[in-house]
Amino acid sequence: MKIKMKVKTLIILIIVFIVGFGFILPEIFLYGAGKIEDEKALSLYGYYINMPFAISKDKALYKMAKSLVPYIGTYDLFMGARGSRGGLVSQEDIDKALESYEEILDKYKNSPYYVRAYKELLDIYIGRGQVEKLKELIDWGRVSSNEGIVYTSQLYTAFNHMVNREYDEAMEIVEKYISEGVEDRRLYGLKGSIHFLQEEYPLAEKSFEDARTMPYIHDGGGNLFGSVGEVFDSYWLDSFLRRYKGDHTIRGRVTANGKPLPYAQIYIHSKSQYGSYSSRGEIYVALTDFNGEFETIGLKEGQYEIGVGVSQPLAYNLVFKERNEKVLEINGDVTYNFEFTEPMELISPRGDFVLKESKFNLKWEKVEGADYYKVFAVAFEEPLNISSSSISYTIPNEEGDYEIRDNETRIDIDLVNFYPAGVFFSGDRREKAYISPNGILGTFYPGVRVPIIVKAFDKEGNLLNSSLPLISNYEDISVVRVENRELTEGERLILNREYEEAIEYYEGLLKEDSTNIEALTYLSRIYADGWILGKDNLQKAKEYTERLYSITGDDKVFIRLDHALEREK
Repeated sequence: MKIKMKVKTLIILIIVFIVGFGFILPEIFLYGAGKIEDEKALSLYGYYINMPFAISKDKALYKMAKSLVPYIGTYDLFMGARGSRGGLVSQEDIDKALESYEEILDKYKNSPYYVRAYKELLDIYIGRGQVEKLKELIDWGRVSSNEGIVYTSQLYTAFNHMVNREYDEAMEIVEKYISEGVEDRRLYGLKGSIHFLQEEYPLAEKSFEDARTMPYIHDGGGNLFGSVGEVFDSYWLDSFLRRYKGDHTIRGRVTANGKPLPYAQIYIHSKSQYGSYSSRGEIYVALTDFNGEFETIGLKEGQYEIGVGVSQPLAYNLVFKERNEKVLEINGDVTYNFEFTEPMELISPRGDFVLKESKFNLKWEKVEGADYYKVFAVAFEEPLNISSSSISYTIPNEEGDYEIRDNETRIDIDLVNFYPAGVFFSGDRREKAYISPNGILGTFYPGVRVPIIVKAFDKEGNLLNSSLPLISNYEDISVVRVENRELTEGERLILNREYEEAIEYYEGLLKEDSTNIEALTYLSRIYADGWILGKDNLQKAKEYTERLYSITGDDKVFIRLDHALEREK
């Protein structure tokens, strides 16, 4: 039986289907974005925001921004180590997140994400050290008709008072909201921090414990304010007091390019008690104010490793002027300053430099006060891809000098390859931990890409500047790509970590020609450095090295052997 349908009815059904599909499809995208990994979610959020019938753009904007910048971590620098807390976020991602939050504030005043977006903007400005923009946004929030915005504005006003050591003003705001019955983990966490920095430890402990029973008014997780840490518990506080509580204060200033760096966190680690360095802070013992100045809580006498934590976004364009010191002795009040500067410029080569010969020239910006410069190469666990773990180490110029007085030099890669390189050992078990190929081939070999860094030092060995900032993508700095020849068959075996096969191959070459320089060179290195961790053979290394010297007459062939013998001592 045929079913008859009027054309008008059919058109209406088609329109309903199209409109319905237009509303349903965007919501499917938004739902899917919340269920998958961040990178894929970002694409779906982007598609959703640009769909004409999307009805939850405020939610998508907020979720996308939080995916880009979950929270702002710190880059912590100690006397003996350094490390990053929190996932790295780029300046580009922060800019995109800012745009999303600003759009929510501009267009979605009735959104449940309105106050959250305001809070995230404040955190980003703290993370970037943009005090004036932070003040403007706080002032804007103070006169808002939205109670949540007003509360958040006051909360961050109190935080700024605490940072500037205006503790009474900070506590007045905090107590006002507590007396009104506001239950917010950040509010009580802030109260605990104010007590802690005033050395009112029992009150700090109570506030931190109260905070742990409180919900977050805004999103939970991440940090309390900007890049400043989370709420801490009584166990941590008791442990801290037992190890560090005393009467001596460290005062100082943190600057970047001569200007104050606010919101930096000062850490300490007791070398007297632990005898080892840490790349992670216990918790801050001081915060820098708007003038970049800090004053720690009281500390007991002892040997300390002092550290500073700066917000990650700032670390992309800063170099830490590291002192040639590994311990800070405290037996009274101490003054200690931290200085950062913009990276020096590596003038040439720039970018990805293809090396067709065995030598190349380096030139860099002169640094005021520098007594000498050092050139560093960077080696990677996966060298051809510039990926995985990395290590940097000094390399000599063509004269064999490590300390270079001028602002330019010439590098001979054949000479550099005589010297031991920074190496990795990789494998599932210690007895099967294989040395990285650069340990045998040398720093520069065909096909490898080697990032180059130059650092400037004063007469005392203090770092004045570097061409590499604290955080960087190696693709953004000068990289030497070696293409002066092809790899030999034996070198390919080494590059693939097929060391037993390489030994067999080179020993076969020596049976055919006992004067084969390549075979003697690599066998001497394999046995000197060991192709497996702890599996060297210095007797064989010596034999092959002496045979190599008898042919070439070049005493540089003993460099690897001498280094191995010294290591054995």
